[in-house]
Amino acid sequence: MAIQLTVRFPDGQTQTLTVPKEVAFIGRREGNDVILPFPFVSGRHCRVFRHGTRLLVEDLGSTNGTLVNGESLAPQTPHSLRPGDVIQIGTVEVRAQWFEEAAVVETATPTVYEAVPAEVPPRASTRPPGPASAAPASAPDAPATMWEIQTGMYRSAAVQVDDHRVGTATASAPVAPQPAFQVIGSARPAPARRTEPPVDTFQAWSFFFQVIGLVTLFGAIVLLIIVLLS
Repeated sequence: MAIQLTVRFPDGQTQTLTVPKEVAFIGRREGNDVILPFPFVSGRHCRVFRHGTRLLVEDLGSTNGTLVNGESLAPQTPHSLRPGDVIQIGTVEVRAQWFEEAAVVETATPTVYEAVPAEVPPRASTRPPGPASAAPASAPDAPATMWEIQTGMYRSAAVQVDDHRVGTATASAPVAPQPAFQVIGSARPAPARRTEPPVDTFQAWSFFFQVIGLVTLFGAIVLLIIVLLS
């Protein structure tokens, strides 16, 4: 004869325990067949046992009581269990059934509940990617565009990713920093500046004397008119 208990713990874990006797004691203290180390469980809380062809549960005067299918049991009063009945000890649920002794391997070690940590999924690898395969030697480089925007150091056929170089290896010679914005190609020449020809000095003086002559002639005519009218 052996009693099999299926226990559902507060964290949702379920464990099947086999007690190779006709009575199984459940409680918080050492010496019980099933030890539940929870504050709502009494030192010796209840027992599950066989009587004839029936399986019974009895509350042993626990502080918080024992329930079957949600109904509280009277202390020290055995209660007959039917298939599928649920024994409730606080937030722990127990289902009980019994087997013939020939089908059970004897063990004298009491069963103690131990929380099993949830399986942690493997962390994604953070190793930086290795260098990619080099491009074939016969593949020509792509033609440079007319306008080229560059940031930092420019090196042909290489890309800097988190300090790990990807692409074709470059020469170890230092490369001069390029401007952030660079025009590739020949610049348009600036238009030639027009220069005015020098002013001829003779023409300037000739124009000046012509003006003086006209003014003098005009003055003489005015003076002659005044004399005639007087």
